[in-house]
This record gives sequence, structure tokens and C-alpha cells, in this order.
Amino acid sequence: MSQIRSPTRDSLENFIFQKIYDCCYAMACDDEKDEELSNMLEALQFVSWKHLDLNCLRNCSTKASMDEEESKSRSNDDDFPIAKEMWLPVLESVNSIDLHWSPSAKIQQMNRILKQIANVLQSVDNGKSGSLPGSDDILPLLILAIIKAHPKKLYSNLLFTQYYATHDQLRGEGGFILTQFQSAVQFLLGVDSGSFTIVSSEFEA
Repeated sequence: MSQIRSPTRDSLENFIFQKIYDCCYAMACDDEKDEELSNMLEALQFVSWKHLDLNCLRNCSTKASMDEEESKSRSNDDDFPIAKEMWLPVLESVNSIDLHWSPSAKIQQMNRILKQIANVLQSVDNGKSGSLPGSDDILPLLILAIIKAHPKKLYSNLLFTQYYATHDQLRGEGGFILTQFQSAVQFLLGVDSGSFTIVSSEFEA
């Protein structure tokens, strides 16, 4: 059985968890933390990309001026230098984590999100930096995506994944993917005025 790999193993796992999901999820979920995170995300809707250490976006924003047609395709969030057609699918993907049944499916969905973010950063950079996006670039944009997507049960979904994923699934890339999301959530649960590039009075307002 240990030799069965995806997609066969993942399909079997997904089928089984689809049958027992409600029971397994109930044992792993944390409604209080979900509510705490949701309230924090609602309070942080004022946060824009300029409040985070997104130097890669800041550099791209200052290096190139947008023509009128290109500007219309951008988000209206403080001249956000990412086109809506690239940003909105990221937010939809964040909200779709809860729609997957199994730990492997949730990890795969999180992986898609990180790849989407990396692709967005590469597209915005357009080869100017000469390097691929790293964790220092991806994590802040992931945090912003979670804020703007405002998923309702993200904390419990991460708990579910941590509890029920196998050791093999959490080794290597799988563990890195889950850790990125856990790091983003822990950051959001502990934010204060010093967490963002913002004056204290604006944060407290």
C-alpha cells in the first residue's frame, strides 16, 4: 500500500475522507480560533500592499508607469501593481481550500496558491530582477491574499491538514507548503501596529 502513489493514492484518500469528512473535521476544528481569525481579517481590510514588506512590488511600481489601458486592468487598491485578472483567481483559490475533502487535496490546493503567487510576482517583475520569487516575497503576498479573501475556516482547515496528513505528506514540499500558511495565520493572529509599515494612529483608527 505504501507504494501506491498519486493520483491513485490521492484519489482513494479523497474518496475515503469524503465519506468521513464531517466526523474528522469536527474533531480537528477550532471554532474559537476561526472566529478570532475572521474578526482579525475583517478588521484588517484597510491593509494594502504598501503596508507590507512587498519590496518587489514597490520596485516594479516605481520603475514603470502604466498607460491608461493597462491601468484599467489593475486593482484600485492604492495603485496595486497586479492586474485584477491575475489577483482575483488567487483570492478565489484561498477560499476554495475549505472545499477539498482530504489532507492531500488541501495541500495540493495550497500549493496551487503559492504557485499562483509566484507566477504573479514573476509577471509583475517581468524579468527585471533577474531572479525567481523567494519565500521573503511570497509570504507577504500570501498574507495580503488571506486578508483580502477573508476565508472563514482557514485555521481549522490547517489544523485538519496537520492532524490527518501522513508523515510522508508533510515531508519536504508538503511540510513547507503547510508551514507557509501556518506562518501567515500566526502573523495575522498576532498583528499590531508594528507588524505593518504604518503609523500607530492610522492602525488604531
